[in-house]
Amino acid sequence: MPNSVRTEIKPEMQTRILEAGVSLWIDEPPSVVFGGYTVARVAKAAGVTRSTFYSYWPSTKDYLDDLIKHLAHREPVTRPSPVSEAITDMRLTGPDIVSGFLAAFDAQFDAVLADPALRIRLGFLSQMDDQEIAEQLRDYYKLVEQRSERSHDFLRDSWGRKTRAPLDDEHLRAIYSTITDALAARHRIDPEGMPREIYGYVALTLLLVVTARVDDPRDLEAVLDPVNSWPSSGLAIKSAQMSANEMLSATPPRPLDPDMAREVAVATRRLITRIGWSELSLAEIAVVTGFPERTLAQAFGSKSGLAMAIFELNISERFEILERTGDPITDFRAMLNLSAEELRRSPAIAQSVVLLYAGAASRVLPGLVQHSSYTTYLNCALEAQAAGQLNADLDVPSFIPTLLRLLLLENCPSPTGRQDNAGALELLLRGAGAPAAPTA
Repeated sequence: MPNSVRTEIKPEMQTRILEAGVSLWIDEPPSVVFGGYTVARVAKAAGVTRSTFYSYWPSTKDYLDDLIKHLAHREPVTRPSPVSEAITDMRLTGPDIVSGFLAAFDAQFDAVLADPALRIRLGFLSQMDDQEIAEQLRDYYKLVEQRSERSHDFLRDSWGRKTRAPLDDEHLRAIYSTITDALAARHRIDPEGMPREIYGYVALTLLLVVTARVDDPRDLEAVLDPVNSWPSSGLAIKSAQMSANEMLSATPPRPLDPDMAREVAVATRRLITRIGWSELSLAEIAVVTGFPERTLAQAFGSKSGLAMAIFELNISERFEILERTGDPITDFRAMLNLSAEELRRSPAIAQSVVLLYAGAASRVLPGLVQHSSYTTYLNCALEAQAAGQLNADLDVPSFIPTLLRLLLLENCPSPTGRQDNAGALELLLRGAGAPAAPTA
């Protein structure tokens, strides 16, 4: 309805009908309220006729629009800022500031629970996909949140605190109003599952994290950074507990079979996407995989042995999807390139494998890792030899380990930090009789 018409209505009658709408949310069951307002229901609650209602609002939708505006300016059942008054009255210093703070938020929770606007706000949220309703709700929430400005001003000025970036004061007010409504609604539904005293602890804990002393330069990301160490520290604690239990156990560990070994490699590979390989111990890997550390040590020989299993698993999976050309020596070179990419992609794993080849770490039990690339390389090289692409007198079973060692050395990070790839692999292949690789 045009504003010129709205200005002619009597404010007291309009308020009376709007308050009748509020009372419906208090007195009627939700199933009736969410079924939609009817003119007859609102008119009856206000004690007016339908024609009186229509003289103010042409439809129930117009009425609901005004109801949201009315809620925003309506005097609450209790003062809107009991928390700000309680905080203002608290001592600036003292050992019991937390108790006073919790009491203040307890008073605020009481006010929210007693205010019929809570049910109306939650009811209108069910229509949040309606753009007009959403716009009305945005304006309503901003106005309501501005009422808490006093408590935030006091917090900033008297306690010497500020909101941590990237949040600002407006974000903080919106967060608190959202949490307040959600916890109040849950308390109404399940008072035992969400007791009222939780609200104060939630509010204070949040304040502890998202605000800082004015001389604290850290933003929220810096404060949350220690979370990144939780996985590794948790693993360390669990591995220590597991090791202690193993020492007390008289039962010998069950040996791994090839399927179990693959399971360990897969789980560890998933783990190192979150925690660096060099930061992990075999004891921590035992926690994640569920196998005792003694079992892993006996099966893989060392952490380097497990690194070899992971590398071989990665290579075997990539070999399976490698498109073959039908030319053995071309396919052989493609496999070498793929393996080199994998080594460069996981330098920490590559260094562990080097230790294994150098004899500086214990080896995996024979036959345990059945996803080895050696067999694939061997078969492809034998096919190339049969096709006349490698010397007929070449000892292929001995040639492959030599080639793979050179592959590892060429693509493992250099101790000097320099990658010394001089094409030694290609020279070795040419010396074994392979035709020259085609130029790009």
